[in-house]
Amino acid sequence: MEALVAIAIGVLTATGVYLLLRARTYPVLLGLTLLSYAVNLFLFVTGRIVVASAPLTDQGSRSIPTRSRRRWCSPPS
Repeated sequence: MEALVAIAIGVLTATGVYLLLRARTYPVLLGLTLLSYAVNLFLFVTGRIVVASAPLTDQGSRSIPTRSRRRWCSPPS
């Protein structure tokens, strides 16, 4: 699955750059559109691809450790 998404991002990026280097207006706009799709897909995938899990919450994931339990607005003791 990861390889398929990586190939899709690569193809969108390569096609977008190719179209950006054209001298006409419409291919440049199409290239910018494809590059924006590639960036959006890349940002979406950075959240990891997980099959058969809840979309917003994951019960099996670890909790994020906090640096300190002390309140920052209280004076130091």
